Amino acid sequence: MKKYILGVFALSSLLFSSCEKDNYDEPKSDLIGKIISQTSKEAVGVRQTEGAVQMQLWQDGYELHTSIPVYVNQDGTFSAKLFDGTYKLVSRDNNGPWINSRDTILVTVKGNTTIEYPVKPYFMLSDENFTLNGNTLTATFNIKQENAIQDRNIERVTLYVNNTVFVDDNFKKLNKNATTPAIGSNTISMDISNISSNIALYARVGVKISGVEQLLYTAGSVRIK
Repeated sequence: MKKYILGVFALSSLLFSSCEKDNYDEPKSDLIGKIISQTSKEAVGVRQTEGAVQMQLWQDGYELHTSIPVYVNQDGTFSAKLFDGTYKLVSRDNNGPWINSRDTILVTVKGNTTIEYPVKPYFMLSDENFTLNGNTLTATFNIKQENAIQDRNIERVTLYVNNTVFVDDNFKKLNKNATTPAIGSNTISMDISNISSNIALYARVGVKISGVEQLLYTAGSVRIK
């Protein structure tokens, strides 16, 4: 009888514990943000695939003091589902095409909250335009140097094409480097006949900066077909 009673008690405790876990509230507030240039206030385009660029959220006062990873989209936007409260938002160390100042922003989340995280990019891309004429794709765009830092020069400028909306240095079907990339207006043309049978194609421009792992990209990909 004692064994039976203990068994029932143990089962009841297990069920209560399971129900208690199931009854925990889930976070309901959305933090929606965008990484922008401190100078131009424009969105900074990055690589999204494989969680390449991330932000970190920290919240003080908890025993397990670890960061919450926040993954950045191609167009520089990011989002996280959170409990209401005060958080610290910071970029990861050496994890973006900008000066590695790692400024911390205090964010008070109360319901849906929108913020901007300013950074200092070495360069910015703007006025991009993609034109497909037959099997020839032509990209025109401007490069502006926003923060002149020694040894942070343009290493290469590349036009990328992929058959999905995710386009970057790792995920592409075709790519072509600019012959003489320069500050100001640039043009790159490429033959896409080898992949023209794809139903949809997307294009994007990336800038590799010397000494910086992550490329700067146009903010998001553009469908060209």
